[in-house]
Parts: sequence; structure tokens; C-alpha cells
Amino acid sequence: METQLSLIRRIVTFSPRRKMMLVSWLATYPTITGILMLIGPFTIDRLPLPLLTAIMTVVAVPIITFVILPFLLRYLSVWVGLPPGPQPPRWKLALLNWLGIYPVITIILLIVGPFLFGVIPLPLLTLIITLVLVPLMSYVVMPFLRQRFAGWLAS
Repeated sequence: METQLSLIRRIVTFSPRRKMMLVSWLATYPTITGILMLIGPFTIDRLPLPLLTAIMTVVAVPIITFVILPFLLRYLSVWVGLPPGPQPPRWKLALLNWLGIYPVITIILLIVGPFLFGVIPLPLLTLIITLVLVPLMSYVVMPFLRQRFAGWLAS
């Protein structure tokens, strides 16, 4: 009986990094879906993909960074287990996020876009994109960028 409970605890218990990734996904998926549903009919077939992703990320990153993530973290920060101490200014994190998200989402859309645009519903497309984007950003891109820009983030 004890081994079953410990197995369940291991499955249910996430590390703080995984919890933050889940919260990031909860902020990212509806934001990108909403933006694409609003601007998509006017832009998807008319603009080059890099310009479309630039517009989308310039709109999405501030909404996620300054509105949705703070709202979610207000209620989930104890569960996530955010590290104590000073954090970099939110505007610096927003710029760093945009610097990471723009090339990653552009590459993802260049790879899957031709096969999936217009073939599957937009919410399903953004689900696929964000399920790839958020882990890439959480485990690869942001740790790299935070290390490279540590001095700037701390100043």
C-alpha cells in the first residue's frame, strides 16, 4: 500500500520548475489562441510568417508578462514555490521573453504551419504550438538567455 501511495505522490508532485512551466502554459495558450483568432483572418494569408509572428509576439508577450502571469501567480505562487529574494524587473523579463519567443515560434510555425494552417482548427494548432513552445522556452531558451544576460538582469 505504501509503495502505491509513494508512486502516486511522485506522479502528482511536480518540481517548482515544472509547476512554473505549467503556469506559463496556462498563460500562453489562451493568449496566443485569442490573438490569432482576432488577427488571424486578416493576416495569416496576407503577411509573411516572420512579420505575423513579430506582430503576434509583440502583442502576446506584454499581455502574458504584465497581466496574465501576475494574475495566475497571485493565486498559485505558494503552490509553484517561487524562489525568495529579488526578481529582475518585469520589463526586462518581458524583453528577454520576446527575444526568445520570437525566433522559436517563427521556426515552429515555419515547420508545422504549411502542414497544419487551415487543416486543423486554430485552437488545436495553438495547442500543438504551445505544447512545443513552452517546454522549449522553460528548459532551453530562457535558462540560456538568463545566463547570457545575468548582468543586465541584475542591474
